[in-house]
Amino acid sequence: MAIKSMEISRKFDVLDVGKVVSEGKRRGNLVKRESEVGFRNGYIPDWMLIEILCRLPAKYVLRYKSVSKQLLSLISDPSFVRFHVSRFREQHWTLLSSTLHVAGSGNSNFPKHMLLSAEFSDDENCPPSLSAISFPGSPEASAGKSYNVVAVSDGFVLYAQRVYLECGVTTLTNFTVYSPTTGQCVALPPPSRRFMLSTAGFVTRVEEGGSLRSFKVVRLGCCLNALEFEVFCSETGEWKDAVVRTDHEIEVAWRRTPASFNGNLHWVDRRLGIVAYDPYHAPGDRCRIIGFPAGIDQQCNNTIYNGIPSLCIGHQGRLWYFEVLVTSEDDFQFSGFCSWVLGDYDDCNSWSLYQKTKIKDISFADNLDIDVLVGFIPVPIAFHPFKADMIFLGWGDVLVSYNMKTRKLEGVDIPNGETLRNGGLKGEPCWWQTSLFLLPTWPTSIAIPSHP
Repeated sequence: MAIKSMEISRKFDVLDVGKVVSEGKRRGNLVKRESEVGFRNGYIPDWMLIEILCRLPAKYVLRYKSVSKQLLSLISDPSFVRFHVSRFREQHWTLLSSTLHVAGSGNSNFPKHMLLSAEFSDDENCPPSLSAISFPGSPEASAGKSYNVVAVSDGFVLYAQRVYLECGVTTLTNFTVYSPTTGQCVALPPPSRRFMLSTAGFVTRVEEGGSLRSFKVVRLGCCLNALEFEVFCSETGEWKDAVVRTDHEIEVAWRRTPASFNGNLHWVDRRLGIVAYDPYHAPGDRCRIIGFPAGIDQQCNNTIYNGIPSLCIGHQGRLWYFEVLVTSEDDFQFSGFCSWVLGDYDDCNSWSLYQKTKIKDISFADNLDIDVLVGFIPVPIAFHPFKADMIFLGWGDVLVSYNMKTRKLEGVDIPNGETLRNGGLKGEPCWWQTSLFLLPTWPTSIAIPSHP
């Protein structure tokens, strides 16, 4: 299908080779001459459309799919998607707060089905901008209900409704997989198990064309000497149970969400170490135990701190363990930072110490009010997605970055920071239980196999 027009013509700067030879010898520079290229038969070839479209952001390119069949076929081609991604490299990311509220919940800082976040760019000259990511409405949504972002993976968000049980215990239900870039969502059937204490993880498989081929949601509950998993598979549309028994009492650090790395989900257990579970390949009754690095601060994962000062996370192709040292005699109540990296993922004993820094060797930027931060312990959140030595931490009511190379702590400037800072649930700061969300260069769609 051709794009019809009376006459389509554009002017391009083309290189005049003859002019270059003669002028270049005299003046030593290149001369460009303006010429006119026209398509008088009313047809723009695909190669020209590709050159034009690959210079536009993906959100604008997708609008042209409804213009003609030629553009629809071209933009939908996986080879064009790969070419666009390779040419258009601008990367944006954000830290998504976990708590969502609907209207009438008593917290006016959370608009209905909206999540406030600061969007950052890989371009250092581009300052962060305050943006809102819309979440789809639910027919069951009503005043007083709250929703949590449970996990993120490959540009998709898993969120669920928080339900309050007796004795102050809460659980998550009504799980939904959502693509903020396309607005698509898939509601999962309700899980059959009710865990008193549980966490959930999310693993996805995305095709080259940017569509979600399959995903698995894993819920974990514990009882005495067993890890109880409940796994939802998008290909079957069902939840299935799996029980892993151990010789030790289970003590998972519940305040931490599992880290997704290398197709596995990782939970921190105070006794066992790091529990790795592969929902795609592991037998139902087996998981892998990665022992803690030697020399960790045992207080980070005790019953008081419950894993808050420590972080197990995948970063730039490696598994990392980062902790805030909490044994201190000074007013800051922490004595420094320590980080390890697992050299070989298949070798549980290949941990190596990356850096250990005492507080006396850490410098503080001018935008940090030290007096306000006294009495709080920094909480590691996530590594910078594109900078190997930078990690983000929550400290008091502010978000800070720590550069392991320069050993410097610096406050992160967020537009309208006061709005974000006071938006936490029941006094919790805005950064609490956040997820690092990479906005995909090309919008990912939910195209999973149909199931009963």
